[in-house]
Amino acid sequence: MAKAQIRLDPPLDCRAFSDAAARQDCDRANAGDVQAQASTGILYARGLGVPVDYAAAVRLFRLAVGQGFVAAHVYLGAMYASGRGVARDDQAAVRLFRLAASKGNSVAQVDLGDMYATGRGVAKNDEEATRLYRLAALQGNADGMNGLAWRLVTDGGNLDEALSWAARGAAVDPQNAGIQDTLGWIFFRQHKLELALFYAQRAVALEPECASCEDHLGDIVAALGRHDEARHYWQRALDLSAGLPAQPDWDRAAVARKLGAQ
Repeated sequence: MAKAQIRLDPPLDCRAFSDAAARQDCDRANAGDVQAQASTGILYARGLGVPVDYAAAVRLFRLAVGQGFVAAHVYLGAMYASGRGVARDDQAAVRLFRLAASKGNSVAQVDLGDMYATGRGVAKNDEEATRLYRLAALQGNADGMNGLAWRLVTDGGNLDEALSWAARGAAVDPQNAGIQDTLGWIFFRQHKLELALFYAQRAVALEPECASCEDHLGDIVAALGRHDEARHYWQRALDLSAGLPAQPDWDRAAVARKLGAQ
């Protein structure tokens, strides 16, 4: 027997949406359509056609989670991980990601892999992170391919395999700065500095606020003998990362040490 739909009470004000299709989705959410509740939550979380309202997004995601909608676990987990619309709670995020990952959701597998890679909300476990990234990669998830490639590089694995996964990820999502950064780092580890520079510069161009990308670009130009330029990128990496959560396999303190050694 299908579950009864849970109507929103009080209902959303769907007139706030600028797009007719979004208003229709909002109406369906009010009427109890769980998929519409999750998709309308995304619109509120991202400010798409409506002012950003994290509290409304969390309300909708929780309602969808309560009805067993798998993707909503990922959305609500992201809210807990970022502290948007709810107090930040990494352990709650892990629980939500884990449930969706166990159902085969590739985005949740990547998100949970990131939590294991950084030790946020769970004990740091590189092997589990690698396992989760591989599961996502095998489903064609570009971020999973990138995560797996990066783990292969940092764990001292096969650089050729890492390059293969990163290249596949770039083919799926050519505008993904993280994948371009990974490609640059793989070529750096292979001592192919001109190729490394090309991809590292592309990563920074695609995502100017990426601190680890700036750091990697600094390492590459330093290897090319351009030390003043390297200091610029390392300093920018420190400035961009101030106050932000840890990233998988990127040590902000190591950047400061490089600046001090120059």
